[in-house]
Order: sequence, then C-alpha cells, then structure tokens
Amino acid sequence: MADVKKKIEDWMVRVSFAEAGAAHAQTSAPYLFHNPGLSATQICFTFAGNIWLAPRAGGVAHRLTGSIPGGDDDCAFSPDGRWAWTGSWDRTAILWDVASGRMVRKLEG
Repeated sequence: MADVKKKIEDWMVRVSFAEAGAAHAQTSAPYLFHNPGLSATQICFTFAGNIWLAPRAGGVAHRLTGSIPGGDDDCAFSPDGRWAWTGSWDRTAILWDVASGRMVRKLEG
C-alpha cells in the first residue's frame, strides 16, 4: 500500500510541475524544479529563483515569492500546512501564511 501511495504522490508532483511550466513558459529551455516541500494539500517548489505553490491533487501553480533579493532556494511547510518557510542564498528565512500568501516574518543572518 505504501508503494502505491508513493507512486501516486510522485505522479501528482509531476503533473503539478508540468502545469506550472506550461502556465509560466518563458522560453523553450527545459524547466528545473527543485527542493519540493509537501503538506497534506500543497506542494511548494523552487523555479526561476522563486517559490511556487501548487495543489497536491494537481492544478495550476502560483508564485508565493517574488522580487526578493538573493533568490529563494528552499521551502518547507509547518506540520499543519498553514505556514511555509522559505530560505534564500542571502541568508534570509521568511515565514509565509499559505492561505493569504502574506509574509508574516523575515529573519536575516
């Protein structure tokens, strides 16, 4: 059963990434999605220096971050999926309210 669940989750991640790439295609270059984080309902991933959110069941991705110096590189959800942390190469971490997309706190260091 765990193997079937893993295959389904892998398929959903691929579908969400494909939809994000199609929705935001800028060039014919390959898309590189990396550092995914999973909650019960969302997937967060890095693409083009920003963090994107997509429904885990599949659907259109939307950008959570943008215009943040240093480029976002990683994301993780709180256990309840309400909050997301993002990290950047410029040594900042930002706490986001997933439902509203609002920045809650920024830590620098």
